[in-house]
Amino acid sequence: MSGDNATLRWVPLESNPELFTEWSKSLGLDTSQYAFHDIYGLDAELLSMVPQPVQAVLLLFPISEAYEKKRREDDELVKEGESEKDGEIWFKQT
Repeated sequence: MSGDNATLRWVPLESNPELFTEWSKSLGLDTSQYAFHDIYGLDAELLSMVPQPVQAVLLLFPISEAYEKKRREDDELVKEGESEKDGEIWFKQT
């Protein structure tokens, strides 16, 4: 972005793998190598439906007060964009 007054804008996206893939392609993702797919559950049968290899997982879930409390506690320990574990990065979607 150019200039000091430039504003970073995030486009709200529907939780739809095709939309995520197209949006990511517009940002330069090589969609011949990578794409987004739905994961319907974490049991072995449902995970077997996900194309392999998997490079990352985006989790979308409702936020509860218990979750917010735990998140605030964790936020005290880890700065956004960092993690306690190698290869894991946390960014809050607003």
